[in-house]
Amino acid sequence: MSGGYPSGSNDPLIALTSEIRKLWAAIRDLSRPTGTSVASLVDQVQAALANINSTVQTAIAANSYTKSEIDTKIASPGDITPGNVTASGNLISSGQVQSNGSPLKSLPSHNYNMNVGSWVAGWIDGDGTFGTSASSVLLKTGLVQMAADDVAKLLTIPAYWGRYVWDDADSPLKVFVLAEDVHAAGFGPDVAPTTSEDMLLTMPDGSPILDDAGKQCVIPAGGAWTVNYSQLVVPLLAGFQDLCTRVTALEAKA
Repeated sequence: MSGGYPSGSNDPLIALTSEIRKLWAAIRDLSRPTGTSVASLVDQVQAALANINSTVQTAIAANSYTKSEIDTKIASPGDITPGNVTASGNLISSGQVQSNGSPLKSLPSHNYNMNVGSWVAGWIDGDGTFGTSASSVLLKTGLVQMAADDVAKLLTIPAYWGRYVWDDADSPLKVFVLAEDVHAAGFGPDVAPTTSEDMLLTMPDGSPILDDAGKQCVIPAGGAWTVNYSQLVVPLLAGFQDLCTRVTALEAKA
């Protein structure tokens, strides 16, 4: 063989080798894609991509929310039942925050280990926020010692035994002063907080409290609805001091 062409030899392998080379060249030519086959392949790839896109979009639509649906659910999420809720900011609710269907409560004090040094006097604002009562003289101004007339306001406030309307009839009696009486005695909203709008009265479970006529009881705007009992301690202290002064003066005359 010379130069890749068959020689004049009578070797039968030469003819076979030549045929194999021809077949290989033919196969190679057939393997080259034509313009038609390339276009067909592109069409097939585009069709496959379109099918994939359609499948993905269908899956997204079936398992995802639209922006409008997400905004609606954020604005009104309804009942949610996570095991724990953690917030780095403020938790704000226009309704009642519940756990297992009941209003949230603090742990009972007898099951709650307290650091004695951390005890503070507290209050709950009318909007439901919690705070502490500061007592340092550095945080107060316009101090005026209570006069006997101020202390006498306490004497106009009746004290009662009674029960709440939701208490059982045989439950132990409680001791009360009434918000309306404290307000009428001249104590301001820091002692007898008032409502800024008509307040519909409800039971602890949220059901309405009805009067004898079957109408829901309402505290009118500007009316006192609760008593800050801690604020009554100071007038009591002033009254006790005044009483001690009077007793001392009478003993001096005896």
